[in-house]
Amino acid sequence: MGLNDEFSKYLFDSRMVEKNIESGLITRAEYEAHLKSMEDSGSNAVEIQIKSEEKAPAPEPTPQVDYGEASTPANGVGGNWEPNGSGNSGSNW
Repeated sequence: MGLNDEFSKYLFDSRMVEKNIESGLITRAEYEAHLKSMEDSGSNAVEIQIKSEEKAPAPEPTPQVDYGEASTPANGVGGNWEPNGSGNSGSNW
């Protein structure tokens, strides 16, 4: 199989076809003709049935911890820590 054959396989690939049409590699009419030329392979399909065991119980919800008003300011971000060392971080930058 030559490079052109390898490349042409991807021109009509369902993951790439819209991009290929937008970039002018193929036209919408060429794509429609390609779809019509494909044979129906539905007769090759095999029906499967999946039997499941009992449903697993839902996981327990994660408990929410309330750290109090002092650790969450009105904007909901951060806590009462300040980079100049005046907060509760225990370090001075």
